[in-house]
Amino acid sequence: MGKLTSSDVVELENQLRGARESLLRAIDQQFLGREADERRLLYEHFAAGDTPLNPDLLSDLDVPLVECCFRELNAVDEALKRIDYGVVGVCTECGGYIQPDRLRAEPTAQTCSTCQERIDANLRRTMSHAG
Repeated sequence: MGKLTSSDVVELENQLRGARESLLRAIDQQFLGREADERRLLYEHFAAGDTPLNPDLLSDLDVPLVECCFRELNAVDEALKRIDYGVVGVCTECGGYIQPDRLRAEPTAQTCSTCQERIDANLRRTMSHAG
């Protein structure tokens, strides 16, 4: 478990930029055939999450897919910001290093494996008590 090398960071950034482009293409595909004003309204609605929108604009969209794309796009953008700020690969929970293999598999990861296991266990415990 060590700090990312500069080549790891370049590889991660390339992976994130590729994912970002793919997500934008998927979103564009969903908004295909819309006028520019409608695309702008849809983009604002899904990006902000609370922008009012005429329900008719949603009628032929795969809303769960678009919502998922925007969630993933947000995660990718946050990971790119962590690269820009020089904190990529630092766990947001413990401040330790996130394993390079974990970031290769999940480039938007914000926690090391140990902290993520603890978070998942707490979530499972909470869910089992809620049911």
